[in-house]
Amino acid sequence: MEIKNVEFPNGARFSFNPMPAMTSVAIGIWVKTGSRYETKENNGISHFLEHLLFKGTKTRSALQLSQEIEGIGGVLNGFTSEEYTCYYVKVLKNHFHKAVDILFDMILNPLLKPKDIEKEKGIIIEELNMYLDMPSHYVDDMLSELMWHSHPLGRRILGTPDTIRAVNKKSITQYMKNNYSSPNIVVAVAGNYSFKRIKDMIHPYIEKLNPGKITNFDGYKKSQKKPSMKMEKAKKEQTHLAIGFKAYSRVDKRRYRAKLLSVILGGNMSSRLFQQIREKHSLAYAIHAHLNQHVDTGAFEIQTGIKNENTSQAIELIIKEVKKIKKNSVEKNELVHAKEYVIGQIMLSLENTKNNMIQIGDNILTFGKVIPLKETLHALKNISREEILETANDIFKPESVNLALVGSVPQKKFLEDILTSI
Repeated sequence: MEIKNVEFPNGARFSFNPMPAMTSVAIGIWVKTGSRYETKENNGISHFLEHLLFKGTKTRSALQLSQEIEGIGGVLNGFTSEEYTCYYVKVLKNHFHKAVDILFDMILNPLLKPKDIEKEKGIIIEELNMYLDMPSHYVDDMLSELMWHSHPLGRRILGTPDTIRAVNKKSITQYMKNNYSSPNIVVAVAGNYSFKRIKDMIHPYIEKLNPGKITNFDGYKKSQKKPSMKMEKAKKEQTHLAIGFKAYSRVDKRRYRAKLLSVILGGNMSSRLFQQIREKHSLAYAIHAHLNQHVDTGAFEIQTGIKNENTSQAIELIIKEVKKIKKNSVEKNELVHAKEYVIGQIMLSLENTKNNMIQIGDNILTFGKVIPLKETLHALKNISREEILETANDIFKPESVNLALVGSVPQKKFLEDILTSI
């Protein structure tokens, strides 16, 4: 179906994907702000504010917010990333008006009570502690800090205990006023409903948004010139490691090549790394490669957890596969299977109204429009083996590699030599 778009006079945007075969509708209010819009001092405030908007409005308590949606079989949730914050509801189509009213009530009429702010500090610090106690998450944070250094992309989305404790009513209110402005708002909807009815329904709420200005962030400027490492010894049963290479942004046309490369190398059970590390050498339960992309930059990441005494062997085998895919073109069938896998995953995900809504919101905030599905499929289908080889050589360079590790630390000389050899 054709995506329908509207920009209101105050700069707020609305995008709708009609899905008449569905029984549900998903709506998301997207805000163009996230952790990379923050300063070092208020790091984590975007995520903190997301939490607070679920704590009640001038007309509904926190319990009422959840009960009114869950009581009709719906889902109410939100998430914060580096570049945006999203609040969403998915309900059966006959309850859509309630979903709209509740979401906009949260955005337009939040209480932001000092008492709730103080209580939420403890909750978020415990959330942070939970992730710090999970080595797979912790090593991922280590890698981000290593790759992006002092840039906001290198900071935790949740913030730090100190920045969380520093949040107060004044800072939260000011941050919301500055960033939750109409030009920063996108309303994304997907499902079985009428475009005109939704537009008419949300218009009165849209008019009440703070007019404000479009917010911006500091772009990332690449400065790395040699392999970089960050390691922590820890007495754990496994060593967790993450290897990251600087890669392409979400708007770079080469992102499709990088996606196929990530699938071939470590995107599923058929991938080279999975077959080598798990199936052939039995060194890990799971290993995966994926892209972590932003508007102006990106990373190609490989992550796994292995038995302590096998750490050096696993790193050696991973780098061996990286070097191998740089040297020789992938097999024809291998590329065909990767394309079919990615296309299949895209098509399957778009059978879900929430996934469609997320794609719409992400696209509008990233590109200013929704990228047509046929354009994406065409780009994927036409990628050649030579382009995959070219992409591997462009991404996998010693001057762009970063290694984060927590657990059993191998000899530094060994790591330096093997990373330099890429």
